Amino acid sequence: MSKFLDIGKSLAEHSTTAKFTARGVVDELFPFIYIASKRMGAQAISEWLAKEHNVKLSHVSISKAINNAPEHFKQIADAVFEPAMLLEEVISSVPFQKIEGSMFIFLSSAEQFDAMRSYALNETRDDAEFGAMAAAFDSVYTLWFTMPDEVRAKCEPFLVKKYHDTKKRSHDNE
Repeated sequence: MSKFLDIGKSLAEHSTTAKFTARGVVDELFPFIYIASKRMGAQAISEWLAKEHNVKLSHVSISKAINNAPEHFKQIADAVFEPAMLLEEVISSVPFQKIEGSMFIFLSSAEQFDAMRSYALNETRDDAEFGAMAAAFDSVYTLWFTMPDEVRAKCEPFLVKKYHDTKKRSHDNE
């Protein structure tokens, strides 16, 4: 058993210096690959990632991601939808509406989001609710406001569709 422990420790140590080739790197970097692809080719992006950040990602994988952009935008929208719905449910004073091109009022700008976060967390008295709300705000912020504006604009139609589908299903079940 100790031989496997030694092998495991060696593997873990090696992983800190090995080239980064983690699965899912395309999904994680997609918003930025998409923006870069407007000015750079897939080969140039691949070479830059390898040279500047030791991230090995083939130009073929990058090309596939760019060609499948709508699916990536949908995945981003799906990821932000659940925590945003939690916030919508918890913050009953914030109506679900389309304002300035955004499905949720608090997704329309980082300033509105921060103001809503401060207000909601200051008004929350219940520790469990506070924890859930703080986690949802952090999740939405990380998933939404770290994206370039152009990517958020591409994701928004998927958010709107998902919202309308969800509302229709809940209305049909009544």
